[in-house]
Amino acid sequence: MNNTRLLRNTEECPRGISRARKFQSVALRGDWSRVYPTTSHHVLFLQMLENNVDKYAPEHGEGILVRTDKISNI
Repeated sequence: MNNTRLLRNTEECPRGISRARKFQSVALRGDWSRVYPTTSHHVLFLQMLENNVDKYAPEHGEGILVRTDKISNI
């Protein structure tokens, strides 16, 4: 997924998210995959990755964007 838009703190909040927080969209370069954790093993692995470096929340949809090279460790 090249040039994927993501949510980060500073831009106006999308509908349905608390107005107390603001988000910014950024474009990513490189190989990214959208993952949907289904087991506690997957969740623990994702918790060990660094936020806004190895994993991001997508602007639209569900799941988590993770660097493809990190997924091979699962």
